[in-house]
Amino acid sequence: MILTPLAVLLACSRPEDTAAETLTITAPDGVSVSLGEPTACAAPRDTVTYTEVGAEWGLLGSEDASGDHLEGGGLAVGDLDGDGDLDIVTSFTDEPLALYIQDDGFAVSYISLPGEQWGQPSLADLDSDGDLDILLNWEAARVLWNDGAWTEKRLPELNDLMAGEVIRSVLPGDLDGDGDLDLALALTSPQGPDSRIDRVAWQEDGSFTVGMLPTEAAGRSAFDAVLFDHDEDGDLDLYVVNDFQEGNVLWANDGGDFSEASCSCDVAVGGMGVSLGDYNADGLADLYVTATANSVLLEGMADGNFVDVTAVTGASPLTAPEQMGWGSTWLDHDNDGQLDVLLATGDLWHAGDDGLPQFDSTLHLLAQDDGAFTDVTTDHGLTAAGSFRSVVAADLNGDSVLDLIATDVRARPRIYLSDGCTAADWLAVTAPPHSTVRLTAGGQTQTRWINPDSGYAASSPSEAWLGLGEAAVESLEVILPDGGVVSITGPLQARRRVVITP
Repeated sequence: MILTPLAVLLACSRPEDTAAETLTITAPDGVSVSLGEPTACAAPRDTVTYTEVGAEWGLLGSEDASGDHLEGGGLAVGDLDGDGDLDIVTSFTDEPLALYIQDDGFAVSYISLPGEQWGQPSLADLDSDGDLDILLNWEAARVLWNDGAWTEKRLPELNDLMAGEVIRSVLPGDLDGDGDLDLALALTSPQGPDSRIDRVAWQEDGSFTVGMLPTEAAGRSAFDAVLFDHDEDGDLDLYVVNDFQEGNVLWANDGGDFSEASCSCDVAVGGMGVSLGDYNADGLADLYVTATANSVLLEGMADGNFVDVTAVTGASPLTAPEQMGWGSTWLDHDNDGQLDVLLATGDLWHAGDDGLPQFDSTLHLLAQDDGAFTDVTTDHGLTAAGSFRSVVAADLNGDSVLDLIATDVRARPRIYLSDGCTAADWLAVTAPPHSTVRLTAGGQTQTRWINPDSGYAASSPSEAWLGLGEAAVESLEVILPDGGVVSITGPLQARRRVVITP
């Protein structure tokens, strides 16, 4: 069902009749809402189990187990060829950038992409042509245009300002509300704080104007960042995670003007990454920060501040000082309506001249039960050893359970496909990046932020996955990046996809 609203100044609404439900859908002019058919689960499993198929799918990884582990392990997941299947991009040191095109579940085609240097991939429709392009960052900012040939273009407006810096994170988003995708860049450099200033690149008709963030807090050793509207003023704010206990920074965005904000979220850790979610279903953004020895869960408070609840929730499984948390993502792995955490851990870097040891780590699946997290990794067979970096959770095989993708700087990526479906219901919402999704079911409201930035060096599909347990969906509200609102008043059948297209 496609709803094309009437061309009126205000959003229009009308009841839509289907065979099993009557809905009222409200959408801004020019926005379409597509409701997929509900899917059945004929033989629900008692617990979620996985089968690892990375080798079967032909995924390749680093062949240099002794290489520099500060690089490599980039991961992006999205539909790059527009066929409805999710594709995979991986990036490793001294290896070609790889694109794996999926065709109806399992047949995967490998494409070696242009470019000689490693980069952390992000996916975004930078030129607004309807296709996802690949943004890469490291020692230079570049774009691979999704034009059939993956033409590489460097962004001189960004690169000409750099002198030995490393772009740790490049985040696309409309930062000034003009409809063009701008870029937030978190940088680091061995040359000191004066040459590693975090920046914002403003786009206008395909070209960029670069500005540096103010104050000395922009000159720290950034490793990752995330864009979200912290103060709910309609502007995307920027949270930067810094290494070496230099303190993380929240940058408040006011119409394109950035200033350092007070948030009690300036934790000083050896930060590697950050992911965004609402684990306690209070409608406020929470931050999971990965770091050396101890990852940190920061719970958002109504006054705009954050509080560290790691110890009371059991949200960090790390116990040894040499352990490192790298990538992470929030997910509802069993569709019970509570957000869990998938954490990638690995060694610090490599056993080179500095003599730092390599050691085997694992993924950690932290299942939530009313605010408390339990490590259920071994229960689900995620026991492969390696030095893991980036993680993404997405339903690759269409069986109604999220699959797990993880990179390893010492081996090929792992793909853990779920085996079968769950009795618990779910709803998946595809909408433009940085939309806010609020779903009310069983009298409770879940909030998700569609944010492709999926922790360290990872980009995930532009989708919100909401587990429901046995609760019936009463309403769905999606706030688009430009402030427009799509609402569906039900009851709405679950186990289906909702696609919102401007």
